[in-house]
Amino acid sequence: MPALTKQLEESGVIRQYVALLDPAKVGLGLQGYVRVLLEKRGTTHVQGFIDAVQQWPEVINCLAMTGEMDYLLQVYVQDLEHFSRFVMDQLLMIPGIQDVKSSFVLKEIKRTTSLPLSHISV
Repeated sequence: MPALTKQLEESGVIRQYVALLDPAKVGLGLQGYVRVLLEKRGTTHVQGFIDAVQQWPEVINCLAMTGEMDYLLQVYVQDLEHFSRFVMDQLLMIPGIQDVKSSFVLKEIKRTTSLPLSHISV
């Protein structure tokens, strides 16, 4: 198996190895998703938003989306006060933000890091 693992690493199939932390055990008890809509005039706002997202430790995922939103942020914060500070002091300070909507996770039903690879032959 080590030869296969090395081959997968060298080909880029295996991108990296990580330790998966329990957010609650490190003081990050609130997980949320933030839908962001940018103004459509010009593209200068897009790069400013992207640059800002890279600096925010609360954001663990940022996805460009189709549909009713431009971006979806997955965030971990300590509590609702921390989330409020993040939105008011960081997110809404970015030029070009037209709308922000948030939802909070009540309970995780499924979480996996596995990809559905049943169709792949190695």
